[in-house]
Amino acid sequence: MIIATPYASGFDHFHIADEMQFKFDWCYRMLQETIQDLPTFGVGHSLGSVVHLLIGSRYAVQRCGNVLMAFNSKVFHQSLDEIAKSTG
Repeated sequence: MIIATPYASGFDHFHIADEMQFKFDWCYRMLQETIQDLPTFGVGHSLGSVVHLLIGSRYAVQRCGNVLMAFNSKVFHQSLDEIAKSTG
């Protein structure tokens, strides 16, 4: 069973994390009898990965694990240069 929680992209990552967790909790409660013995994993790509990390840090969620993915079209040292520029 997959529970997908759509969200609007933005820079208020804490708000997005809160909204996603609220949606997931609501859906989980509605399906609880059906999915009670199934393992729960968080899966996110890019911003979704950040949001799942925030959820795990802010809430006492019971997860078997998280799958965190990101896509970057630059080679490693170019990525580090971009990160250094953005952090000052």
